[in-house]
Amino acid sequence: MVQNWRIICPVEYYGIPAICERMGWRTAKPLYHHKRRYSFPAFLRFAPRQGTRPKMYSNEQLILAWEVQQVRLERERVIARQEERGWQKQALLSRRR
Repeated sequence: MVQNWRIICPVEYYGIPAICERMGWRTAKPLYHHKRRYSFPAFLRFAPRQGTRPKMYSNEQLILAWEVQQVRLERERVIARQEERGWQKQALLSRRR
């Protein structure tokens, strides 16, 4: 029952410190790096009842979807590299004969 509630109302992270704490980063530098290079799902949004300035925002659903996507991309990259090395080994073996 709690899991269904989390799907409807995911944990929200307002501010750079909250997002960095969730991801296990000590500073904001990895956040900006992952946002720019790997399309990390964080964007500016006004926090409810917390002033007039927008804060960096993300939520648990966005982060989990991003993490799953990164795992898929890494897996595809590793498989492609293994296949490439397999072709290279076959080419080397055929040259030796």
